[in-house]
Amino acid sequence: MTISRLAERLLRAHAKKPDTLFYGATALGSMFGDEDLGRLDAAYVELAASGLVRDTGEDMGFFGVRKKLYRITDSGVEHVAHRAPEAVAS
Repeated sequence: MTISRLAERLLRAHAKKPDTLFYGATALGSMFGDEDLGRLDAAYVELAASGLVRDTGEDMGFFGVRKKLYRITDSGVEHVAHRAPEAVAS
């Protein structure tokens, strides 16, 4: 399965803490803007449509905007386990 680089970075972040719900803005680095958050939301839609994360039904405030929280699925963990880290460019 091929997913975007940002989606891959998000998935790897989730795989490090598979039991944690979060909105992975850290995948964007330390400096980001509204456009970047839109890209992050699109990457989550991509991952959820692929069955690699699931929407938990929970949300949180993120700079004044409600953001859905996601959890990695077993398929997502398996995807990360079968991908070499060097296959993911930043």
